[in-house]
Amino acid sequence: MYGESRNNVKVILKEAAINHLPDEVKAHKNNPGSLWKIINNTIPAKEKEKYIYRKDLKSIVEDFNNYFISVGKITAATALDL
Repeated sequence: MYGESRNNVKVILKEAAINHLPDEVKAHKNNPGSLWKIINNTIPAKEKEKYIYRKDLKSIVEDFNNYFISVGKITAATALDL
C-alpha cells in the first residue's frame, strides 16, 4: 500500500511540474536569467563519471608529486628564456 501511494504521489507531482512549466516560462519571458534557471532545472542532469584509482595511495601521491615538480621546472626554464 505504501509503494502504491508513493508512486501515485510521484505521478501527481510530475504532472503538476509539467503543467506549471508553461506558466513559469510565460511569467519570466523577459528575464533571461530566470528563464535559463527554469530550463536548466527541467533538463535532466547527466551522470558524472566517477574515477576509481586502482593504484595504492603512495603511488598516487608520488605521481602528483612528480607532476608538480615537473611543472615547477618547466616554469623556471620558461622564465629564464624570457
